[in-house]
Amino acid sequence: MSQLNKTISITVDKEHLEEVSGALLHAVLFQRTLGNLQPKEITVLDVVVAGIDSGMIEEMVVKKVRELSATSGDRGVLALVLSENQSRKVNHWFGFGEQHHTQQIPWECWILQFNILTSKTENHRQIIYHNTQNDLNKALNQIIQFTDTNKDHIPPITTADLAPFPFHVLVNPMTSSYNRSTSPHSMAVAAAGNAMTNTIQGNPSNSNGSSQNSYFTAIARRMT
Repeated sequence: MSQLNKTISITVDKEHLEEVSGALLHAVLFQRTLGNLQPKEITVLDVVVAGIDSGMIEEMVVKKVRELSATSGDRGVLALVLSENQSRKVNHWFGFGEQHHTQQIPWECWILQFNILTSKTENHRQIIYHNTQNDLNKALNQIIQFTDTNKDHIPPITTADLAPFPFHVLVNPMTSSYNRSTSPHSMAVAAAGNAMTNTIQGNPSNSNGSSQNSYFTAIARRMT
């Protein structure tokens, strides 16, 4: 199973970083948790975003966007890695036969890049505000277009839970580095690092959306 990557870039005023990054995380999770969810509307910079009404999801999102805001300079990155639990047979070193080992194998990685500005004047703040509005609308349509187009790589869903696939959100991950560990966190870090490397090399699978109406049409399909 090959891992697909998607990179989205957005420019944002530092004062709106947490709410914009949180809205984007919600928007991706809304499309990719693929379980039974309760939707909610999130309004950010006068843009309506579809989110998930879940205390667990909201707590995670708030924690990660606060960490992003606290640790980023003029650039910040959130990586969302979706994985599948796979059971593999492993031969025991001491000859006691085969053992089953469960490993989280990433199948999709989202790289959310933020170009962070600090407004100097009210006029500057308004310019950034409207630019971020436009970027956010484009990002939402990119999310819809990517998730609607790329479905064949999604593993079989075997549970009706809210999130049938484990996922990890990483703040400012590093690019690829060698790591022999197969722990869930290490696998997620490696997946994000590979996606970041592809982005730096100029191979992100970006595409522009069409209109805000297409976003709401796709949200309606998600709920039917």
